[in-house]
Amino acid sequence: MNFIGGILSGGDLLKLNQLVTFGKRLICKSPGQSQKKHKGRLKNITLISIPGDRVEERTILGKQKRLKYHPGYNVSLNPVDKSLYALVSGTVYYSIEKFYPNPKSHWVDKYYNSDNNDIPIYKKYIHVVKDREPIEFKMIDII
Repeated sequence: MNFIGGILSGGDLLKLNQLVTFGKRLICKSPGQSQKKHKGRLKNITLISIPGDRVEERTILGKQKRLKYHPGYNVSLNPVDKSLYALVSGTVYYSIEKFYPNPKSHWVDKYYNSDNNDIPIYKKYIHVVKDREPIEFKMIDII
């Protein structure tokens, strides 16, 4: 008598069905700890203020993981998390400008290829232009 014939004889058919189901469950299911929820790809940048927005002083303009937008006029960069914030109250503007790296800096050698000096490098900048203060007339003296 072979192995399968021994298992199928008598009332062992029910046990075989349970064994196959149990084995199939172990093969198909993985442990709960290894199944993690995937949140998808995280964004590299979150822009909070768009061009034309009015911002106050020390308002965060955007958060980024890598330096995609550079600080421009009246904008500063937080070196820890690379977030951009306004130094003055005003209106937000974006621009794309030609970047002139300092050839004496060791960072330029590390991040920019010095062999391709003829190819211009363009960077995106965020600026905050300060609002004009209203002109007030003050009378000093009556003639």
